[in-house]
Amino acid sequence: MRNSLTAIKFIAILSFVVLSSVQFFLLYNTYVLKDKQYLISDRIPIDWEYKHALRGDKLFPGGLALLDGILLPQMGRLKALHADSPAVYYAYRHHLMDSLFQALKKGNNMDSLLKDIIHRRHLQKDLKYALFVREISASFHAGDYIPLMDSDELKTGILIGGTLQEISPQNLTTDLTINTYADNTYQITFDLYVDVPDRKMHIFTLMLPAFLLAVGSIAFVSTLFFITLRSLAKQKQLSEMKSDFINGITHEFHTPLTSIIVANKTIQNENIQLSRETIKPLTDVIQRQSDRLKHLIGQVLDLTTFQKISLHKQTLGLHQVLEEIIQDYRIKTEGNQVHISLYKGASGDEVSLDPFWFTTLLLNIFDNAAKYNQSEFKEIKVSTFNDRKAFYLSIRDNGVGMSPETRRHVFEKFYRHTKQVEIRGLGLGLYYAQQVVQAHGWKIHLSSRQGVGTTFVITIPLERSLQ
Repeated sequence: MRNSLTAIKFIAILSFVVLSSVQFFLLYNTYVLKDKQYLISDRIPIDWEYKHALRGDKLFPGGLALLDGILLPQMGRLKALHADSPAVYYAYRHHLMDSLFQALKKGNNMDSLLKDIIHRRHLQKDLKYALFVREISASFHAGDYIPLMDSDELKTGILIGGTLQEISPQNLTTDLTINTYADNTYQITFDLYVDVPDRKMHIFTLMLPAFLLAVGSIAFVSTLFFITLRSLAKQKQLSEMKSDFINGITHEFHTPLTSIIVANKTIQNENIQLSRETIKPLTDVIQRQSDRLKHLIGQVLDLTTFQKISLHKQTLGLHQVLEEIIQDYRIKTEGNQVHISLYKGASGDEVSLDPFWFTTLLLNIFDNAAKYNQSEFKEIKVSTFNDRKAFYLSIRDNGVGMSPETRRHVFEKFYRHTKQVEIRGLGLGLYYAQQVVQAHGWKIHLSSRQGVGTTFVITIPLERSLQ
């Protein structure tokens, strides 16, 4: 059972990991697809309008005049420096590019152009853009291009205008390279990016139904796994408790039967001369062990009927009932170093209860207090007190106490403290006690410390005590 439960847990965890991985993979692919397709219906007309506006121009309307006015007059000098003095060429080229980019940024009119396109095409009004120059190259001989930008500028490009922060291939709208096949000219490559300022949030909003469905399915399967595993664990625990019960009852039945058989064989042995005086102890053994068997059989039969307790309540003085029960218990435990005392602190002690089941309730608690006690002087203190709402019956002992694990299960049928298995019993005493309390409509509270002792407090509400 233990191995099968471990295997089920492993399969459940593996299935959960696989399911989560598949869901993540599907969500990721959905995100990638949405990311590629997002605003494509807006970027297509922007791309067309932008290219249309740049017919015979570069970068933005009026950009050709700026570029030609700054670069073309410098081609002769750049060519000479490149051939004769590379160090001076690189310094001069850097100065020239700084001047060019400052002029382009100052002359940029893409803001008004994009607003006009959005208005005419009825596009989203919150669109942002970023216009980058990716490369500028000089052509001293037709078709032979020499970069004018530094290597780090070639990697990132130079931002000419726009406030769009998230730059990615998904929001690249236009990518143009414009050149002239001639000597002493130039080639320029520039990119236009257009997108909403919070692209990821927009895509996440579009994916929200799919995301919630994926999370919900994982949560549902996880809950199902948890419920199944918990049910299996409970079945395993119940199976173990039943096995302990069977082993315990077998042992409990075997002991008195053996004593009865031995005593009976002694009486039947013709080779032994028996007198009335010698037979009497043997018959006493048979009587005591027969009573024990009857008691054990009664406990087993009670399992099928205990949940259907039929109460026959009487209005009795709680203190008088307690005195009678404690007196009988003192006789039962005489010589076993068990001291039981009663403190009567409650006033107006009339309570409605079933005497038989109430006695069963207390005797089971007393028996547990005596059995699970390793002190030389075993002490059980019974006390009563009350307030305006209820009577309270407290039973405190100086026994071994209970661990938190034991306290959680101590009222369960067949449960026995694993560290105290050498103490004989069926694991039914406190189960009976709780059933009696619930049948009366009372409450039972348990507090315990290992090595100190255990206290049970039974609460008897005043409004129910005299029903």
